[in-house]
Amino acid sequence: RLVAYVVPPHDLPETHTGPADTSSTQVEQWQFVWDGIYTRLNEAGDPTSNFNGWNSSYTGKPIPNDEMQAWLNNTVNRILQLQPKRILEIGCGVGLLLYRIAPHCEAYAASDFSNEALQMISEQMARKGLGNVNLFHNPADDFRIFDHLRFDVAVLNSVVQYFPSRNYLMKILDELISRIAEGGKIFIGDVRNLALLDAFYWDILRVTHGESLPPIDQRRYIAKRRIMESELAIDPAFFLEMKQRHPRVCHVSLCHKQGEHHNELTKFRYDVVLYLDTADAIPPDSIKWFDWLEHESPLEMLTDILADPQSGPIGVRRIPNARIQRAVRANRLLKSQNGPSTPESFRREWSKEMHHAADPEIFRQLGAAHGWVVDVGFNADEPDFLMDVIFQRLHDEKAHPIARMPISEMNVVSKPVLKEYTTDPARAAYIVGLPQTLRTALQAHLQEYMVPAAFVVLDSLPLTPNGKVDRKALPAPEYQTPAATYVAPHTPTEEALVKIFGEVLAMERVGVNDNFFDMGGNSLSIVRVANLINQRLKMEILEEISVITLFQYPTISSLGEYLKLKQNKTNGSDAESEDALNEDRIGLDSMLKNFNQEN
Repeated sequence: RLVAYVVPPHDLPETHTGPADTSSTQVEQWQFVWDGIYTRLNEAGDPTSNFNGWNSSYTGKPIPNDEMQAWLNNTVNRILQLQPKRILEIGCGVGLLLYRIAPHCEAYAASDFSNEALQMISEQMARKGLGNVNLFHNPADDFRIFDHLRFDVAVLNSVVQYFPSRNYLMKILDELISRIAEGGKIFIGDVRNLALLDAFYWDILRVTHGESLPPIDQRRYIAKRRIMESELAIDPAFFLEMKQRHPRVCHVSLCHKQGEHHNELTKFRYDVVLYLDTADAIPPDSIKWFDWLEHESPLEMLTDILADPQSGPIGVRRIPNARIQRAVRANRLLKSQNGPSTPESFRREWSKEMHHAADPEIFRQLGAAHGWVVDVGFNADEPDFLMDVIFQRLHDEKAHPIARMPISEMNVVSKPVLKEYTTDPARAAYIVGLPQTLRTALQAHLQEYMVPAAFVVLDSLPLTPNGKVDRKALPAPEYQTPAATYVAPHTPTEEALVKIFGEVLAMERVGVNDNFFDMGGNSLSIVRVANLINQRLKMEILEEISVITLFQYPTISSLGEYLKLKQNKTNGSDAESEDALNEDRIGLDSMLKNFNQEN
């Protein structure tokens, strides 16, 4: 069969005939998705601690409530340390931060693009006595409504991953920097770490597919996930550039997520604080540094230093991060040209324990036990794996709340500026529709046998040492259902759905029992599926199908049964029982399996 390999341009033109989904379209799609989710969230649970939808990317099940509560408490504490008086929160969602921080502020302005979310907060404000809170229904990049308001702290927590591009994020940060009062701060929380993105993909693959996949298949899986990434992941170096870009940004603090639990939130995300105008930072030469890896018993030595009342500020460099050591090592092995080639040899290598690896939380606990404030940041030489930690006396923290010297500025800022700071969601959205666009164009000019049966999108073509295309290294079309588990469509509706799923996912063969998200679908591509179903099957479905319905019925068989039941009810037939359908239906806690907790 004929297979086409396509490398889309990295810099897409900003024209109406360019990417299938522009920035504004992507924002509208996210709004559509979240409005539907918040509508369902409004039906149950404590409105002030509603963690529904925060599901594990590894299991699809809800992240345990104690882990989510710890995540929330740590985020709230980190923001309160900034001593906010007048806060602007962009993307407030259902108010998880608002309910806990607003009572400590003079004024709290919260904006979100979801009217459903704001309505949920509005219903609670009077009951909670939150008269200092004002809600604004507007997109993140529209600041006109705030022209006559002033803030000393801005918060964007677990929201920037939904921004459609790096330029969109920069526009918002530029606006905030120009509007925040002198000496203010900007908190950007729960940032997906671009430097660890491939390690995150591998970590998911290890759990969901076991350890029997050959390394070459693991590389292809990761490459596919990255090129189709629909959310904005950001390299920590991006925020360091803000200091060069804006004279008002005097310090940039990059911190690992706090928490004892090991989950995707604490392992693969980080927090950022931009300090504006002035900050009482301790001078770098006042810190006594030592190298963690150069000592036989570094933890014992550090404990002794912290217990000494005469010790001044202490810095520790090059600490291997135990939380992510295996994922990072596996990712490095996969990228190595001479890495292991079998599942067994690969596992032997990535499962080795790193000498002196430590959990970031150990240092926070150790500091608290001896009266120190602790910052856990990124090492300059290997920011994806090694940590640098700074300890300051607690009484210094009380005297100077923002005195902690950002580790990044002492180390990472001297590194070469990176060219690519973020993923490109707009390009990913363009790639989703590219195979069908190419197929349609070729069908208009070529005979059917000349049209490729499959289109494989690559970030680049593999080359031989001589610079020619390495045909042996070209991957076969991915995500095809194995013959042993493939189930063909049985009805005209299933056949139509198979065609739509295959078109959106660029797959040649889709079985009726294959899960849309397991095949590479994401929260934005499912919006395209909904639109195509509503266009092509409007006579069969009678009423428009929602994205929420597709989240609940992610296989063609379950979706087909749902549509059949709806049709029977409309026709007044009671012959079909809902029992089988309810068994296939995914509940609210599970339907967001691939939403990756980025709310």
